[in-house]
Amino acid sequence: MPKGTNRAPLIGGSEDEAEHSREVVATPSVQAQSSDRLVRQLLRRSSFRASGSTPRSRASDRPPLIFVRDSEDEGASLEERSPISLSPGLEVETVAATRKRRRSSRAALPGLSRPRIVHEGDDSLFAAQGDLISLAGRMRSAGCRLQSLASSAEKEAYAKVVVASSKVMEAFNEYVVVMEDRIEASRNDKEIESIGSEIKRLSEELEATKREGKRNAERIEALTDDWRIIQQENEALTTQVVAQRAKIAAFEVERDRDIRRASHIARRDIEKRYREFLESLKGKWTRKKKEVSAESQLQGVTANIDLLNDLIDGGLTVDAELARLKEMEGDCEGLVASPAVSDWSISGLDLPQISEDSVDRVGESSVPDESASS
Repeated sequence: MPKGTNRAPLIGGSEDEAEHSREVVATPSVQAQSSDRLVRQLLRRSSFRASGSTPRSRASDRPPLIFVRDSEDEGASLEERSPISLSPGLEVETVAATRKRRRSSRAALPGLSRPRIVHEGDDSLFAAQGDLISLAGRMRSAGCRLQSLASSAEKEAYAKVVVASSKVMEAFNEYVVVMEDRIEASRNDKEIESIGSEIKRLSEELEATKREGKRNAERIEALTDDWRIIQQENEALTTQVVAQRAKIAAFEVERDRDIRRASHIARRDIEKRYREFLESLKGKWTRKKKEVSAESQLQGVTANIDLLNDLIDGGLTVDAELARLKEMEGDCEGLVASPAVSDWSISGLDLPQISEDSVDRVGESSVPDESASS
């Protein structure tokens, strides 16, 4: 087979076989029927030769040249028919049309180019044999010459060989047509199989995509449920935070009120304690002053008694004692003029002052004690 094609090589001859195939003279004998079949086979071979040139033309850059037979120019020779250049896209359609034409050639060709029947007596058989031999000689290549056939037996034997060869060529061409149809069907089956596998692959990918989409949808639904739960919990926590803030605000208001009340109570308590302390201090100072005055009087009385005893005994003179007492009077006046405590009243005492801050601190320290005790 030629490279690059799936066709078997065709058995062919020269291009003028179709032209000379119509000049065959047939008889009602078996040789005439064989010649008629040979004519049809030669015409079919000429059409195969036209389509068989396609593999050789594929090797070149030019489009293949295929001879197209028309019913109107059946009488024209093959050399006078101009080849029609087909593009590669139309090559498949032309080959398909050629196959149909091959299959219908068996029924169509006898009606178009039926051999002439000549009734010439006994010479008709020899005329048919001569035509077959002449036609076979034209089918041979240029370098191969046909030997001369002297006797009628040789001519008859050679005619039988030609008829048998035509049958072989016809069977081989039929085999080529069947194989081409099988190759074309196999190619179509392979394309259908590849398309089916591609559809199967795409179906599997679609199913996988559907399963993945279903899993993603379930995951999204689960995440949506979790988000809803978290949102509800967030709303509940927000409500609790608002309630706690309201409680804290109420507690702060109550605490301020308790602090003010406790500070007022503490201020009054401290004031009361200071007053009691000052009253007790005043009483103590009064009693102390009385004690000091009594001691002074006692010392004066004792000194007078001692002075009188000294005067009686004659140990002292009146003038000397008077002078000593006057000196003591001056010293006492100096001490009285510069006292350590200038004012003995409550307002004159150096006591700590009571302010709002000190009362608030005292109230804050007393509020936890009250709450703990309660």
